[in-house]
Amino acid sequence: MIIKIVNHLHIYYKVLIFVKIQHGMMKKDREDSLIKLAFCIAKVRIKSTASASYKNDSEKIRNF
Repeated sequence: MIIKIVNHLHIYYKVLIFVKIQHGMMKKDREDSLIKLAFCIAKVRIKSTASASYKNDSEKIRNF
């Protein structure tokens, strides 16, 4: 679970850096808002994957 979170954040951080380089966004406020946006997206993704894996685990336990 923790590894999944790290992977998600790593991917979004790469995207952030790419976007920053592409648009030359070196202003602090824009940078912060991009980081916040990426974390929000990552949280949503993590919640959906976490709930999916939780359901699978509970199914396995029930079937056991």
